[in-house]
Amino acid sequence: MGVGLGSLKTQNLKSETQNLILTYMCYFLPGMAVEINKFGQGRIIKIIGKTALVSIKSLKDLQIELSLADMKPLSDASFSRDDIITGPEDRNKFHTGQEKSLVKKTIESLRFGLVPEENIEELTLGFEELSSWVEKGLSKCLHDIPCGFQVSGPYGTGKSHTLSLIRYMARKKGFLTARVELDGQTLSLSNHGTLLNNLWASLSENDIDFQEPLIDLYIKAINNGTISSQIITEDKDKIKNNLTTIHTLIRTGHIDKYAHIAGSIISSGNEYTPSQARGMIKESNINKSDIILEKMIGSRVSGRASDFILSLAGHAALAKLAGYRGLIVTMDEFEIEYTHRKKLIKTEETLKALYDYFKGKTNYFNVPLGIFFAVVDQYGKEGDPLIEKYIAFDKGSRYKLKIFNRTQRVNLAEKIHSIYCEAYSLENTFNRKLASEVENLLAKKIEDNDSGLIRSFIKWYMSLLDVNYGPPKE
Repeated sequence: MGVGLGSLKTQNLKSETQNLILTYMCYFLPGMAVEINKFGQGRIIKIIGKTALVSIKSLKDLQIELSLADMKPLSDASFSRDDIITGPEDRNKFHTGQEKSLVKKTIESLRFGLVPEENIEELTLGFEELSSWVEKGLSKCLHDIPCGFQVSGPYGTGKSHTLSLIRYMARKKGFLTARVELDGQTLSLSNHGTLLNNLWASLSENDIDFQEPLIDLYIKAINNGTISSQIITEDKDKIKNNLTTIHTLIRTGHIDKYAHIAGSIISSGNEYTPSQARGMIKESNINKSDIILEKMIGSRVSGRASDFILSLAGHAALAKLAGYRGLIVTMDEFEIEYTHRKKLIKTEETLKALYDYFKGKTNYFNVPLGIFFAVVDQYGKEGDPLIEKYIAFDKGSRYKLKIFNRTQRVNLAEKIHSIYCEAYSLENTFNRKLASEVENLLAKKIEDNDSGLIRSFIKWYMSLLDVNYGPPKE
């Protein structure tokens, strides 16, 4: 039976550290502010056994999974090492403190016009309609139908927020999720290797090892059953070859030693070439013929778009073998691709390769893969012509974000007011007049320019709440 990276590392922990973990597990809770070895301050998103998914302040709130042994509570978590919970009364008191800490985290996000995942359903305008569309798309993917989708709207209408909601809903359904924000240069559909490398790094936002997330996915697949003879194609199957190599490293007890090297090759990193990696893996109990690491994007330029599809689809198949429902990928800021016309030709070639795969015109198997693009309306029309031609080619795969009316924005303000009062233990009733004044202040801007609609409203309303209420000091 194979073992995962997390379990391998845990086996090497000193007994004293293991006991410390078990003690810490009694009081680490979501929302707690913590000091993390090598990373500095962060906040716990969720507990995962002896690890926790944490938001790292120094990394712009990047969420990664780390061992509880590497964390200690900060003073603002209202908890110290001496405050061991001994009974129901203490535990209830502590839970209340941590719930309030989590609410305050929501408030801090709202000050920047951002909605944290914990409140994304509650604070998403038009959630019911949007979630219904997302549910239909995810259901289609569940039936091993690879498909693409488009979320469109003018600048600032919540496209990035919508992609966050899609990933949130996908994870709730059991999908593995990956994301990237395109910049048209380094992170572009014309630059396949770098794009894949960034996509796979974002897998750490799931319940997966943050240091080598793609290797951990392979380990989960191996632990979940036997290695299939074919994973994504009847032709040369790079995913199968890499899976076989990872299995060899696990079987011979060398996965920890060589995880970084193998991970760099499989995730399209540029530290090593496959031949260098194979040369570095030298152990007496490993046959060289068993190390068949494959770089996902080959050297042949004309085949790179096809290689890109193989990697996306192949890892969606691997995600299913690992126990997930499939893979959901979100790509934001697609409109930036138009600013680099020379690269746009290669970008269109990649989109065409995706189209061929969606239409069953390749040698790759159908897998549960969904790709959601966020786009700005182009040429005075709804949506993006390239995405609609190659990705979201039927109307059911497109979602047009709406500009919400005054009543809906004021109702959103009421929900924010409720959270604000909970965070600061206030008993003030909602002032609908104050919310309406904010809406009136932004009304002309909203009518003349849709950009930043909801985010501007949230930030302005939060500022007025602070002016009106203090905000109260602790």
